[in-house]
Amino acid sequence: MASDLKTALEQLPELERLAREAICNNYKCKDEAVDIHLEDWLANLEEGMEFVEPRIQSIITKGERKEKKDALLKLFRIYRIGFYPSDADFIVCDYNFGPDPESKYGCCDEFVVVSFDESGGVKEVSTEG
Repeated sequence: MASDLKTALEQLPELERLAREAICNNYKCKDEAVDIHLEDWLANLEEGMEFVEPRIQSIITKGERKEKKDALLKLFRIYRIGFYPSDADFIVCDYNFGPDPESKYGCCDEFVVVSFDESGGVKEVSTEG
């Protein structure tokens, strides 16, 4: 897919599709990075953590646990795409739940990260924060 920076930039929509697909596939594997991340977020929300995004705060009142995590998963937004042409992680996509003015970063500072190799293959789905 993306063997150089110019090609990678031209293929951003496909990159985004592949990243979201990788996140969803990782989530389907219970106890993997995305599932654990969503479980932690849900637990924090249930314990009273406030988040400035009303759509996130409202999730804790709806449905069963899996439905709540499914709803959180749909709220992930691309936050940053980093290109590292000389690195093994050629492209890194950071996803989170969006803006949080109370955070020093201006957004939720916990991320689901999808890294790609220079051919455009998904290398890893992980979390950072």
